[in-house]
Amino acid sequence: MTTDCEEFASKCYKCQRHSNIINSPIDLLTTGAAPYPFMRWAMDIVGPLPPSNHKKYLIFMTDYFTKWVEAEAYSSIHDDEVKKFIWNNIIYRHGVPYEIVTDNGSNLTSGQIEEICDKWRIRLCKSTPRYPQGNGQA
Repeated sequence: MTTDCEEFASKCYKCQRHSNIINSPIDLLTTGAAPYPFMRWAMDIVGPLPPSNHKKYLIFMTDYFTKWVEAEAYSSIHDDEVKKFIWNNIIYRHGVPYEIVTDNGSNLTSGQIEEICDKWRIRLCKSTPRYPQGNGQA
């Protein structure tokens, strides 16, 4: 009977609403809109795709404000390619952004990426794992 009561209380909206914060459901991370152009970029990697000129991966970044997309194809994805992409396509063309939002991919959260973000004081944000809408802009 105790188990039934606990199960009922865990599913009851009023019980969750007025109980302690510990028992309330956890909200997923979301990102808001950027207040000005090229401030916040969403970044992701797609692949492997059918090869074209031996390139089967695509790195792309989307600006939250203007929806401008920067993309480039690569034959393989390593930290150096991602670092070079950020430098050549974002910092060099649009200036230093305030924030880059990525998923938790190992090639997007590596030491070299964190190093370039620390050097240029770019905030590196990671979206919720296994929740693609958290980085829906990308």
